Amino acid sequence: PEPLAEAAQELGAEAVGANLADTDECVRAVAAHAERFGGMDVLVNCAGIGIGGSFAEQETKKIELQLDVNLRATLVITRESLPLLRETRGQIITLASIAGTIPTPGLAVYGTTKAALIAWTSSLRIPGSLMLWPASGTITSFELGQRLCSAHALAAGHTTS
Repeated sequence: PEPLAEAAQELGAEAVGANLADTDECVRAVAAHAERFGGMDVLVNCAGIGIGGSFAEQETKKIELQLDVNLRATLVITRESLPLLRETRGQIITLASIAGTIPTPGLAVYGTTKAALIAWTSSLRIPGSLMLWPASGTITSFELGQRLCSAHALAAGHTTS
């Protein structure tokens, strides 16, 4: 089996492979989850790709890949998951990065995508963005149709292990 399937099997999970640079694949991944499980309690947006190097020398194709995987896929998967999350009053957890909060040498595009995710999560508090009430910090409780759901943006810093 493929490495993804092997890892899922070890965890007792189910693997759904998807090319997150492809919007149709993002939609298919959520549909596969809905078909298999019927609902969703938590959505963890954790995909990310960082291509290091000088921004001045980065190829357009590499910029597009980071924008597609890190930003667009998160927005599309979250949008497609909202009906499932409404039913369970679920939670959305979006993993950002310290690179989205402070400039990081060699990771200009990656940092930009992660900063956008932090801003997107925060924007859900703004009236007109289906807000019900704001909570403290980066946690936002907002109305998704008739039910509540909460969204969290996490930007972990450097760790020592």
